[in-house]
Amino acid sequence: MARAGAILICVALGIGVFVGLGNAAPGRTWHVTVGADSADHAVQVQDYYPRTITVDAGDSITFTMGAVSDHTVTFLSGAKRPALAEPQQDGRVRFPSNVAFPQGGPSYDGAGLASSGLLSGLGKSWTVTFTKPGRYTYQCLLHPAQIGTVVVQPAGTPYPMTQAQYDRLARQARAQALAAGAQLRRATRATAVHSAGGTLYTAPMAGDFGRRLSLYRFGSDTLRVKVGDTVKWVMADLNEIHTVTFAGTGPLPEFIVAAPQAQGPPNFYYNPKILEPAGGAAHAGSGYYNSGILFPVIPPGPTSYSLKFTQAGTFTYWCVVHVPEGMRGTIIVTQ
Repeated sequence: MARAGAILICVALGIGVFVGLGNAAPGRTWHVTVGADSADHAVQVQDYYPRTITVDAGDSITFTMGAVSDHTVTFLSGAKRPALAEPQQDGRVRFPSNVAFPQGGPSYDGAGLASSGLLSGLGKSWTVTFTKPGRYTYQCLLHPAQIGTVVVQPAGTPYPMTQAQYDRLARQARAQALAAGAQLRRATRATAVHSAGGTLYTAPMAGDFGRRLSLYRFGSDTLRVKVGDTVKWVMADLNEIHTVTFAGTGPLPEFIVAAPQAQGPPNFYYNPKILEPAGGAAHAGSGYYNSGILFPVIPPGPTSYSLKFTQAGTFTYWCVVHVPEGMRGTIIVTQ
């Protein structure tokens, strides 16, 4: 599953627990950038820069957000990835606290769970100190392709590279990834199949798992159709989730809602209005229509959503998961 969006609510509530705190042990501090995106946030690169870094025991790494999309920095120490949905007895589905909030202390020795929790927004960071030599894999719990490695040498071992060398290689890798993402975006457009019963437009939501790329757009941002035509949105990104949501005259629903507790941080729940399809198969010119969560890897999420347009008008829709990145589309329906 991809971005949970809970951080947006926490920011609104003034909760600062998403950034790891604590005093680092003596040693050198290194820097890794988390994610990258294009200026309009349409292209998202789910990677770490540098992807592999070598430090000494006693050194720290500060992981700093380089994109708008949420990410985590999580060392699982060989444990299974936590599920991103926890069904509750009352029917609600909870977003897990051990993903939302930082786990472990300010240091990591290769055992247990150490995680930044959700990091959201440019410049947000998390620092951890490595106390034991070893080779440690870490990952983003929201994006399965996003994996990095920290190699920890014994204290006093000469470093293979300087921070400046890592930064230079990271800039090159980031530029190449964004260029590939821009090319993917140019190549991603809705297609049309005409028939006597109307035209079927297929709009792909694309990504490239191997290159760690996602497009936070609907292929054709504006699609012009006629009354009686159908638009089918197809989820083609193995590293993300999206929705197709027409809010109608009401406000756009939040993806995650917070439930304050008497003590401690709030619980987070997926908005039930977003989880399931709604509105039927034909858009009648007004009302709320929603695909549910589209995700091609793990059931029960559907992988496509179709809507027939029966009234003329201009209709805006969103992916409610990626509103901050501007994932919005427009359907213009004419007679």
